[in-house]
Amino acid sequence: MPRKFDWTFIGLGVGLVFLLGLGLISLYAYFSLDTTPANAPDLTWEEPWRAVDGAFVPPDLGLLPLAGDAVDDAVRRALAANELDAGYALVVQSPELTDAQRAGHLLLLSRSFMTSQQPAKSALCLRLTQEVIALSPALPDIARAETALQVAEGWRKLQQPSLARVSLDLAETLAISSTYLLDPQRVDILTRLAAAYIKMEDQPQAQALRQLASKLPPRSAPPQRPPDLALDRWRAPLAISETLTATIEARRATVDGLINGLLAGRQLTDADVIRLEPQLVAEDEQRTAFYRQIASDAAQTPETQAAAQLALTNWLTFKWRVARLDLQVSLAPAWEAQRDEIEAQLVEANANLFALYRDLASALPDSDTVSRARLEVLRAEILRGRLGLYPDYPLDELVARLNEAQAGLEPGLGPHVALRKVDEHLIFTLATR
Repeated sequence: MPRKFDWTFIGLGVGLVFLLGLGLISLYAYFSLDTTPANAPDLTWEEPWRAVDGAFVPPDLGLLPLAGDAVDDAVRRALAANELDAGYALVVQSPELTDAQRAGHLLLLSRSFMTSQQPAKSALCLRLTQEVIALSPALPDIARAETALQVAEGWRKLQQPSLARVSLDLAETLAISSTYLLDPQRVDILTRLAAAYIKMEDQPQAQALRQLASKLPPRSAPPQRPPDLALDRWRAPLAISETLTATIEARRATVDGLINGLLAGRQLTDADVIRLEPQLVAEDEQRTAFYRQIASDAAQTPETQAAAQLALTNWLTFKWRVARLDLQVSLAPAWEAQRDEIEAQLVEANANLFALYRDLASALPDSDTVSRARLEVLRAEILRGRLGLYPDYPLDELVARLNEAQAGLEPGLGPHVALRKVDEHLIFTLATR
């Protein structure tokens, strides 16, 4: 006897299969249409300090400079321990680092973030490295070119060809226009540029660079020795009073004890913070009064006034970092309540510092030296802003001044700083005059 089919169950089954298929198609469409890569370097254009998260900065590393350790050494320790966020925070928030130290550490951080599958932070470090080598008045041109080649390789690995070309263009500009590079150095840069373009599958550009390397473009003048920087003379250490020295040493001893406890496995307690806060507050009062008195004392030399203003600016940078809780621990709750006020004081201190530098530049003996010094000051000021050390800096005004200062220089003095737009964002580089 033939079996009767239960069409109700068959209909339900067909409907269930149809719904499951529709769901799978919807999921496929969702993920197919979402073309944003899962690990896209979306932090590339982030403000440097916004990427700092105190929760990822172990106190034993973040507090090292407060114990008297050099920031450069503290960054090295963070990198050796693979504490990349702590290393990044120290690099971008420490004005004490030289441009060479900062560029080198940012490049190492970028590679480490890439290895740790954090392409966004790797990209941010590359962008900051690019701007350090473009804006720094202090880096030798050979160091700029070498670092630019390494930055370009990082961009290539992150699949950012437009940004890679910006860095390669910077290196090429130096090879063609630098007045400080020797011919063998120029040949080496051009040869390595050709190799970089081969990796990017741009054979015509690689061939053009090989031809340049085999027949260097003529110079307008023989290679020159880089001039001494005016900023180096104005950044001499400031002698401080015995009272302030004793206060600083007491604070260092307290922090050193805290770090030793942390390394021994002990956690920071409220008692530790209560013990440290009054020391920081007292030091702040002494530093602020001392620096402001020196900076405003007409009997002091302008160089000494500038040194005091620099010391005040650097101290306010540290206060702002503590107020933002970027050291993970709450060291000075009173400062946290004054965070916006401290930021405003830091903006004013930076503006006053660079106004003093401009006055010093204008007082130099001859017009050529004045022009070079003014350009140094502008580049250093913009770089400080790009690093986040000078919040709310007047970018448009400073770029206009920079362009005016560069236009007033004699031709044949090498490449000039330029602002380029990449993917609707601005990045500093070098260009031929």
